[in-house]
Amino acid sequence: MAFTVNGQTVNVSTYPAKPLLDVLRDDLNLTGSKECCGKGECGSCSIILEGEAVCSCLILTGQVEGKKITTIEGIGTVENMDPLQKAFAEEGAHVIKNRQWEQGKSASVIRGISALDSECGAVLLVNVDQPVPSNSINQLIDSHQRLQGKIHLPVFHGRRGHPVLFSTELLPDLREISEECQGVKSIIRKYDTEIVHVPMTDPSVLYNFNTPADYEKGGQTCEFRKKR
Repeated sequence: MAFTVNGQTVNVSTYPAKPLLDVLRDDLNLTGSKECCGKGECGSCSIILEGEAVCSCLILTGQVEGKKITTIEGIGTVENMDPLQKAFAEEGAHVIKNRQWEQGKSASVIRGISALDSECGAVLLVNVDQPVPSNSINQLIDSHQRLQGKIHLPVFHGRRGHPVLFSTELLPDLREISEECQGVKSIIRKYDTEIVHVPMTDPSVLYNFNTPADYEKGGQTCEFRKKR
C-alpha cells in the first residue's frame, strides 16, 4: 500500500491491520514516534494525519492508504523552520535530544545539563506533563536570585509542587541520578533541610496532565490557560 510521509510517497508491503506506529518505526525507520502507553493516552506516538494530530498506536496501516502523514522528523528544517522551531531559535533556546530516552527521565536530565554553559547559575526542571505558568517560574527565579538556596520548590497551601529550580552547585549530584534511585527525587531528599519553599497562589503547580481528562479538569482552574 502507498501513502505519503513527510512529503515523500512510500510503498509498504505489510498487513493492513498492523499498527501504523510499528510500520513507521520498523519499516520506515522513523523512530521519532515512541511507543509508551499503547492506549492513545500519553501522546508519545503522535503524528499528523491529514492535518489532524492522532496517536499512531491506534491507527491501522490500512487506514492511511493514499493519505498524508507528517512525523516529528518532517517538522521543519534548518532552511525552512516550523513556527515553533523558529520561536525557539529567536529566543536563543537550544534543543538537546536524548537518544537514550528508554533509560528514563534521569537520562534526559543528565543529557540536558551536559549542554549547559559555564555561566549558568541554576537549572529549572519541567516535565512535559506539567503546566508551566510564567508567573510561577518568575517567582522561583526571583527566590533564587535573592536567597541563593540550593533548591527552590513551589508550594501551594502547604503542598509541594513543580517545577523545581536547582542551583548549579548541585550539578555533580544531578549528573549521578538514576531511575533506580528515583532520579531528581533523590536529590530533593538529600538536601531536604536546605530547600527554599516558595509560596504560590496558582494551584497549577500541583497538576500533572497525564491524560486528556486530567488536562480538561486542570485547565478549568489553571491561570496559565485562562490567559492564553
